[in-house]
Amino acid sequence: MTSEHADPFRPIGQPEQRIYDRLIAEQALRGKREADAWLEAELRAMWEVARDCCLESGKKPLEMAQVRKAEMSACGHSDYAAQWAYGLSEAIYKQPRLMIAT
Repeated sequence: MTSEHADPFRPIGQPEQRIYDRLIAEQALRGKREADAWLEAELRAMWEVARDCCLESGKKPLEMAQVRKAEMSACGHSDYAAQWAYGLSEAIYKQPRLMIAT
């Protein structure tokens, strides 16, 4: 991808970029689904990627309510997808570590 075709809203850090890319991929499917179906699919996809990021970092997975809160905070922004990714990243960062019994 050349710089003139680069997405100006795509985050440069991780896990924001990974989360953003997953959302953009889900959004590309919107035309193939009914409105409530694509919204649920996007929420589920964001929960899944956030869960994976949490577990890879040894943290407790986010609750769906946290994913919905990040989405609501992103609403109305011209960089909606990026804002959702940043919100999830912040929630992941704040998650407590998993307690592993030894």
